[in-house]
Amino acid sequence: MKWIVFNMVSPSYPAIGWTEPRWMALVVLTAATFVSVSAQNLLSNGGFESPGFTSPPFYRYLANGNTAAMTGWTVSNDGVGEQPYLGKLPQYANQVHSGNYGLALNAGSGIRTTFPTRSNTLYTVSFWLKPNKHMITPGTTNAPLAVTVAGYVTNIPSPSQGTWKWMSFHFIAAKSDAAATLKFLNASLDHPPEYFIYNIDDISLAVGPPLRFGCSPVCTSGLFHGSLENMLGRNSTLQASSNLVDWFTLTTLSGASQTNFFADLQTTNVQRFYRAFSP
Repeated sequence: MKWIVFNMVSPSYPAIGWTEPRWMALVVLTAATFVSVSAQNLLSNGGFESPGFTSPPFYRYLANGNTAAMTGWTVSNDGVGEQPYLGKLPQYANQVHSGNYGLALNAGSGIRTTFPTRSNTLYTVSFWLKPNKHMITPGTTNAPLAVTVAGYVTNIPSPSQGTWKWMSFHFIAAKSDAAATLKFLNASLDHPPEYFIYNIDDISLAVGPPLRFGCSPVCTSGLFHGSLENMLGRNSTLQASSNLVDWFTLTTLSGASQTNFFADLQTTNVQRFYRAFSP
């Protein structure tokens, strides 16, 4: 069983917070501001910052089989059209979400890495994605970004042109594997001079349930309003406590929706902690 917890404090109480190993994350609420401690990223180079380069040009084409340009990652490329490449700030600012480097996956190219899994364990994969395309022939389209992880294949729909969007999905490992594969593939076909690129950055893979309290909760007239994001198909139980010892159940939130909103009527001039779990 995994937990996520945060603290709602009335104006007369100081805000406090800590971490405990079995909790997925910690969120401390004071004046409607969140501080979050995320689960450990199992990928050591999800932002492509290592090993980096300093000499121009400020991009590096990535040939099929390249393992040196991005520590921990192997490149695949079909040899048709432009190769995938790694861009660096400031010249390639439009292809970097954070840090100094970002990856451009051209049509027919991909990357892969490995990570350890434990049988029957829930994992969350997340990353930032931005499409960059130039389509001029009517009817020409792109393929979704194909993500393969530990034997599962998920097709990620393309966000709006030129817009970074945070993507995430969840899976349960079917077996323990010291070197399970995570792969990203742009299976679009080249139609020169048309092109379709997926810009990818800040890839994360972590153990734990996808429970997360939503942003910007409010406390007005003694009523605390918040939201909880959970995994579709899994109900979540929301509990409250004034001392972190005695907990009582406020409500069960349905897994029919990924985001559930709730209100606590007993929050006038009290200190209150909240936690949620999904069995």
